[in-house]
Amino acid sequence: MPLSDARPTATRSSEPRFPKGVPNSLLGWVPMTGDQSLGVCIYSCNGPVSVGIATDAGLVPEPGILARMIGEQFETFAGWNE
Repeated sequence: MPLSDARPTATRSSEPRFPKGVPNSLLGWVPMTGDQSLGVCIYSCNGPVSVGIATDAGLVPEPGILARMIGEQFETFAGWNE
């Protein structure tokens, strides 16, 4: 297996995107390489935090449940700044 296939990947941007000048909802993209079987995308724009999951169905058959659980933890963390 090439070394690049075993490394975690990350992508970061703080630039808002407005197709044709119109703000739209965000789509989380999880960069994956090689035989990675789980990817998590956590992003925020203008306050809300969103979570995206990319996974092998054999590892996590219902990734929406995992995303919801992560989101619930973020809601718990939100009170830490108050």
